[in-house]
Parts: sequence; structure tokens; C-alpha cells
Amino acid sequence: MQFTWIPETGRPSLSAHKAILRDYCHRGYALFEVGGARDLTSELILNLADSLSLGKPFIPPLYAGSSAAHWYDTHGINTLKPSSGQSACHPAFDSCDRLPLHTDGSLQPLGLVRSVVMVCITPAREGGDTTIFDAVAAFNSIRIKQPHLARALLNERALVRRATVNGSESAAAGPVFEIKDGVVGSRYSVTQADDWLVDECEDLAAARSALEKLAQVGSLYYSQLKLGSRQGILLANDRISHGRTAFLDAPMQNRHMLRSLFVNRPA
Repeated sequence: MQFTWIPETGRPSLSAHKAILRDYCHRGYALFEVGGARDLTSELILNLADSLSLGKPFIPPLYAGSSAAHWYDTHGINTLKPSSGQSACHPAFDSCDRLPLHTDGSLQPLGLVRSVVMVCITPAREGGDTTIFDAVAAFNSIRIKQPHLARALLNERALVRRATVNGSESAAAGPVFEIKDGVVGSRYSVTQADDWLVDECEDLAAARSALEKLAQVGSLYYSQLKLGSRQGILLANDRISHGRTAFLDAPMQNRHMLRSLFVNRPA
């Protein structure tokens, strides 16, 4: 794994900027490492976003109310750290469990959330690897070899995402992939909040199975990495699905990540 070094301000040099853009465009994600010794804060992500023209962080409407203040700060930066109390319980943010592959912001229209930044403050004692699946490249492979399965994945009712927090009953139905102006976009997700309507959409069960085979260790489209302290990743969210392995913390070492969503691509 090659990490691009950036200073603790979060503002990359010209060469680092180019390296981040190259990796983001070529493989759908860029890895970076933050220098210095100062504590990592929301300011780092805000500076990085400003340098890459990502704009302001996007907070999904589900988390826009005061009831979600435990998970997002006033800048729109999301804290991922298991909760020690029972007052706030989120199936992903407050958990040590495995998180299956998913697309962030999938209650919103496909492609709205184009970029995701995650920075590791402290890794878990054991596990907590980031899993990465180039869903668009996998879809294109299926489109060439099995076009009938690709058509099932383009069905407007193929995948329903349901809210699971804050008492919300929000849901969003749509295709798993879409093709707009010749460009493929993805919302591939296989969490407990995602319903694949295999009984309603012809060939969808076979299409899902074909994708699952490509989203395994050993596949050209799948990779797994462990972010260490002060390391981060910038993901093309409408191309790359991501998740994490289960993890164990130690009394003095808790997995702690900062995450933010953006509607723009880096420029």
C-alpha cells in the first residue's frame, strides 16, 4: 500500500495533490498519511476538503436533527467510535461488529454523495480492516459477459434502502447501478438495511450472487487494508463500496475514526 504524505494542516503539496487525484481516478480511492504530532481534529478534514475542492461536508437528512448530535459535530464530521453507554446506539457507528459492503448516503439519490473521507485517529487492537469493492468495475465485467444480469441490476426497483435509526421510516428504492451519459454509478450495498427485491425483479437473485462472488478475497475487484494511526482514505463513493471487518478494542486502545461525506469529487 502506498500512502501519500500530507502535512498536519491537511493541505497537501502540489505533488501530493496530484498523487491523490491520480489514485482516486485510477483505482477509485486514494490513501494518505498525516504528518506531525498534533491531535487530529475536524479541521484536518475541512482543510483537506477545501484543498481538493470537495466543498462542505454533507450531512444526510436522517442525521440533521439535534438527536443525531452524538454522531456528527457542527462541521458535519462524523465520529466512528464504539459507545460505552446505552443512550446512543447506532448499528455501525457505535458497534464493533463487521460492517458489510455498502454505499454511504444511499437513502439519497444515486450518485449524490460522490466522495467519502475517513481518517484513523486510533486503530483497533485487533481487526477493523477497511474492505473495498470496485463495484462499478465488477458490474462492467458482468455487463459484458452476462448482459441479462446487468439489466436486472439496472431495474429501478431492484434495491430498497431502509433507515434504521432515529425512529425514521424513510426508505429509498432504486437500481443497484445506473448508466447516465455513458458513466456507471453504483449504490451496491448488502447490509441488513438493504432489501434486494429478488422476488419481484427477474434475474436479480442470480445477479446478486454473481456480484457476491466478485466481492471476495482473491477477486481482482476486492481488497482489504488496515488504516493505522494518522492514515486516511478518500473514496469515490459512487464507484467503490466499502465496509469493515469486526474488531476488538483494548482498555487503552479504542478504534476511533473521523468520517465525512461530500457531494463533489476532488478537483
